[in-house]
Amino acid sequence: MSVIISSPMDVTLAIEGKHPLTREELLSLVNGFDGYESREGADERIVVDVKSVHESGTLVLHLYPQYKVSYAEIDQFITRMISEILKGCGLDECSHRIIEITWHIEELGVPSELAPIHVDAPLEEETPTEPAFTLELGRAYYIEERRNELGLNIFADHLHHGFHGLAITRIYPEHIREEFNLQKTPLVWLTHTEHSDDILATDNLHMLSDMIRTDIFGKYEQSIILLSGLEYLSTHAGSRPVLKFLQYLVDQVALHKALLIISLNPSAFNDLEFNLLTRDLIRYEELAPAPTIRV
Repeated sequence: MSVIISSPMDVTLAIEGKHPLTREELLSLVNGFDGYESREGADERIVVDVKSVHESGTLVLHLYPQYKVSYAEIDQFITRMISEILKGCGLDECSHRIIEITWHIEELGVPSELAPIHVDAPLEEETPTEPAFTLELGRAYYIEERRNELGLNIFADHLHHGFHGLAITRIYPEHIREEFNLQKTPLVWLTHTEHSDDILATDNLHMLSDMIRTDIFGKYEQSIILLSGLEYLSTHAGSRPVLKFLQYLVDQVALHKALLIISLNPSAFNDLEFNLLTRDLIRYEELAPAPTIRV
């Protein structure tokens, strides 16, 4: 049985050739490794950054698995990555040697494979009115708003018209339950603050990914996810892991014909960050004043 992991790691790597590497060759290697991506195997699920480089040809790479991978997949990934980059840099004759691999369990808190959070998302009480919002299934939408108001209205409207759902938000869950009469829908609070045991709270991307894939998309045919607080996640997890997390959600939503609503405050990101976050999303255009859903 393969051992499954999801913890970041540092890989100290020595590139050795017939002659010492030049600065240009080292720079070429750094550019190749930094942000390396491939469409084969587990590679889509691993982010690579270069932490340091030494003139001796020693590099320290930071590998950040986005979702669970096995040791075998990690080993295959490293071998293939090094081979492709050496070839791309014209350094085919060089050999490589892995000096050390250091795991960083503390970066993720308790590993998701040891402490998963499982949720159920029963249907809320349906309302006799027609839905106030109609969105295309299998699509991911974003809303530009400073406060998560329209996003919550769309989310609650779908929940009261036959959708199962999950909300991931910076808003205290009980405030949402009271305002929108949501008694059964799981609400995840993005926080590090101490909280009571009856409140779902995590900002661990691995846990969130597993929860959405297994407990929502894996159980229910008609579902909607509300995500707000991306600026909070970017601050605590890093912009690149959050972007990978978002891309994963978009793909899962398309595969399962679900809905994803993302509430975004454009002023919280620079232009490049905002464009990267929204490039796979559809901007929701509000055609009329958003109704407030009450039951």
